Amino acid sequence: MKIIFNTFKYGNARTKFALLLMATGLLAGFGILTYSLIVANYVASLAAILILVADVGFILSTDFRNLFFNSPKKKEKASKKKYKITEEETDDEEGFALEWVNTHKKKKYEEIEDNDTDEDEIPGRSKGRLSAREAEDKDEDVKKDAKKEADIDPFKLYNQKKYKQILVQYKVKQDHELILIDNCQREKIFQCPAILWKDKTTAYILLIEAEPRMIKYNMYDYNEMHIRVGVDANPSHEYMNFKEGSFLGKLFIPLLPNYTTIEDQNGRKNAYKKALYGIGPDIFCTSNSVKNILKVLSLNMVLTESKIQKGSYSDWFKRIYISRLMYRDKIFSAPEYQAQVMGILDQMAEKANDDDFANSITQMLLGGLIPQEYADYANFKRK
Repeated sequence: MKIIFNTFKYGNARTKFALLLMATGLLAGFGILTYSLIVANYVASLAAILILVADVGFILSTDFRNLFFNSPKKKEKASKKKYKITEEETDDEEGFALEWVNTHKKKKYEEIEDNDTDEDEIPGRSKGRLSAREAEDKDEDVKKDAKKEADIDPFKLYNQKKYKQILVQYKVKQDHELILIDNCQREKIFQCPAILWKDKTTAYILLIEAEPRMIKYNMYDYNEMHIRVGVDANPSHEYMNFKEGSFLGKLFIPLLPNYTTIEDQNGRKNAYKKALYGIGPDIFCTSNSVKNILKVLSLNMVLTESKIQKGSYSDWFKRIYISRLMYRDKIFSAPEYQAQVMGILDQMAEKANDDDFANSITQMLLGGLIPQEYADYANFKRK
């Protein structure tokens, strides 16, 4: 039935005429038969039965597939190309948790024409194989194409229309958030705008590069946000594309990192530092991306590559230190930061043992994390 229905959309004039003839015969036969039964006209009934028998015979004798579709030979001619997967296509399974999804599938396909007679004319070479010299040339061409693609500035490619097209193409959910990835050494991501969303178990990150890439990972395998403090920075040379007034630049410029300035001992030379926040497998984002990340993912904050993390500081001290760091990076407002600190002190007063409580209060006071009145509050809460 589906084949017959689709014929009126895709069939030629011959097939449409055949179907119309069948339908007309059925309608005429049933119509005359109904009329003859109402008026009790047996001659009309006999004529109707003859029409229906003839029409049914015509239908049963018709090969619908040969009538409606091209023959196998035509289909074979229409498909002149076939593909084989080169050795470069083997999946790279090095234990990475990243699963890449690309429009090119990260695979290179070599087209082979069925009527390729040039190879057969070369003696000593089997069909479908390239010489060593040709293989080297092909590899060089692939490398050059990859380099050209890497050199393309995505900020010059995207406008509002193309941006919306990739949202549809990669099925980005409506409750997504914009993030700015500073770097991911493992996968060669550098100062890249991206889109973050999730489903029940998986986090998705769409990288807005010249050729978009999408990565995904299991959220239960990566439930921590790793904070790197005091990363060397150079504001005058970083994120230059974001400052040129492009569509992507205007969209992502609020997510640029916050910088802190450190003077040398003589007060003459300034050094710039920034904090980076890592999600998933070492994907480090800017500080101004963290609010958006936390709208999507529930993560525990962990210091990494920090003296505080490696030192003999209590977990209560580290939690307040992280809260202050996030306040300094404008992730928390002043009221939010105060609420965070008071909440940690409340928990410490209720759950910490005596030695842990006393050592933590001392460390916080000496480290300048809390003023004396906050220490007094914690002691009062403890009692």
